[in-house]
Amino acid sequence: VIAVFDPNGNSLGTLYDNSNPIYFPNAITISGNKIYVSSYPANSVYVLGLNGYALLNVSPLVISAEVNSSQSATVPVTITNTGSGELNYSITADSSWISLTPSSGIIPAGSSADISVTLNSSGLSAGTYTGLIRVASNGGSEDIKVNFKVVTPSLSVTPSSISIVKKRNDSADPVLVNISLTNDLSNSMTWTAISDSSWLTITPASGSSNSTT
Repeated sequence: VIAVFDPNGNSLGTLYDNSNPIYFPNAITISGNKIYVSSYPANSVYVLGLNGYALLNVSPLVISAEVNSSQSATVPVTITNTGSGELNYSITADSSWISLTPSSGIIPAGSSADISVTLNSSGLSAGTYTGLIRVASNGGSEDIKVNFKVVTPSLSVTPSSISIVKKRNDSADPVLVNISLTNDLSNSMTWTAISDSSWLTITPASGSSNSTT
């Protein structure tokens, strides 16, 4: 008979299989709310567990996201209970730019729950940030590593200067200028071009992140 106790010393019950009694257990390992017992001379390993135990599984364990300044990214995390009883969980983060919805809950046996992890770049300078999310439960705990990169879009214009030589009354051939906003991850930013001379026209005079005028 194997007696099982929680970390506080409270009895959780006993384990015994009448059809396969363990005569001479020579090694016992506890992992994920299950007990693995090797028996001599049967040369076998018994896997035992109490009825109603919970077992936590979290995916993914690493989150990576890249956004523009003042933007956010939302990444789903799935918590699964592979045990036979209810899983009570709570989830916390060590950084203010990480928000979690919901932050706690109950998952029935054999079921999953989705957590929305939102990474907000508001107030953050351009750079790379790391954080940690802790999922605690009555079926174990897991840590999720967070990698968050904040980038600032920048304007690029090619060529940087134009030289045109034409005789009087000759029409000038149009010159194409490439205008781009690099690091515009959402491809939602716009540019506007303005001429300071009446003889110089620009068509089109505005555009989106990567375009030609």
